[in-house]
Amino acid sequence: LQVNLIRSHASGYGQPLSPSKARMLLALRINVLAKGYSGISLQNLHKLIAAFNAYCVSYVPEKGSVGASGDLCPLAHLALGLIGEGKMWSPSTGWDDASVVLKKNNLERNIYYFFL
Repeated sequence: LQVNLIRSHASGYGQPLSPSKARMLLALRINVLAKGYSGISLQNLHKLIAAFNAYCVSYVPEKGSVGASGDLCPLAHLALGLIGEGKMWSPSTGWDDASVVLKKNNLERNIYYFFL
């Protein structure tokens, strides 16, 4: 169910955010989750930090959102790359399939529960 929820909310369109902006989005999500109020496992938080440190970021379109808070669509796109779907960017690969980017940067792709 969680993976399908991520897929259904990843409905943005337009050009991707620059890798630096997408990385800031990841940094902000790590900061929120690290406060301890979201029920994320320490293991998954470390996986997010590893992706941040490797400069691996998801393809996050600059337009489109779902919900009143305005962050569901961008966060769904962020999560999509981290579970190995969609596209991601890293300095060593540029934009490529997320599973390829994660593998080339020795990152696991089985992060399923960190945003929901």
